[in-house]
Amino acid sequence: MKYAKFVFIILVFFACSKKDREIPKKIVKLPERLLVIEDLRNIRFAIERYKIENGCLPSSIEELKLKLNYPDEYIYDKNTGIVKSKNYENL
Repeated sequence: MKYAKFVFIILVFFACSKKDREIPKKIVKLPERLLVIEDLRNIRFAIERYKIENGCLPSSIEELKLKLNYPDEYIYDKNTGIVKSKNYENL
């Protein structure tokens, strides 16, 4: 009986699908994703403001002098002004 709870937990763990076990990983990544969304919003707004004030697009994100949560997370195309996340491609 001493090991009954342990065996039950092991059985439940293996009975759950892999997808069910990945749910906590998604929950842990949610705060990171929200910070990336915030950064992207701020970058895109700053690019538009820069374009209005200077008549051209900035040559880099660093030129905008923003305080970002993840400064190395973004890919910027200086020809189009499009900025994307490296890890969250659909944002």
